[in-house]
Amino acid sequence: MRVCRAGGLDYRFTPGDASVGVAWLREPEAAEDLVLDSMRELLLSWPLARLARAAGGHPVRLGAIGRLLLERARLWPEELVVRTLLRRDEASDVRELVAAARGSQRALRFVALLALLGALDRDPGRRSYGLLVRKRRQLRSQAAPHDLLEAGADASAADARRALHRLAGQLHPDRFGAHAPAGVIDASREVMDALAVAERRVRQRRA
Repeated sequence: MRVCRAGGLDYRFTPGDASVGVAWLREPEAAEDLVLDSMRELLLSWPLARLARAAGGHPVRLGAIGRLLLERARLWPEELVVRTLLRRDEASDVRELVAAARGSQRALRFVALLALLGALDRDPGRRSYGLLVRKRRQLRSQAAPHDLLEAGADASAADARRALHRLAGQLHPDRFGAHAPAGVIDASREVMDALAVAERRVRQRRA
């Protein structure tokens, strides 16, 4: 609870005795359940208006953190409904999520806690920072053209073209907005150039 309430944390680890005077739990709680239980308790006293502001009004989708967090977590029925909708390919409106759980306050609290934990992707496809970082790493490691395009080793020229368009829709500099950091725009241009080269190589190989 103290960790969840903290505005900022600075962890520093130093060598020490492994025995800290606390009995070991034979069946320790899963980390995801500890996080979710603490956040549920933290938000229990929040009024509906504050929960709605935390949840936000933009379409959302379950992000990478959210997928890991909710993979095996113990969830209430209303939370299971929200998770199911968030796992869809298209983004979900927050009001739609809550309405699907019959307007449950628990569902709204669940969306709010996921948003506060950074487990939701807002405005999906516009600020794909995670994908940009992954593609830049692939570029640095000299990934094969079809891997960079995520098109498969036997991709046709048409497959490569479709893959390029799909990735460009998420990684083009314009998608990050005019106020994005210069480093992000530079990385986006670098990755887009590499994707165009990869598409051309796949096309030439299939010609």
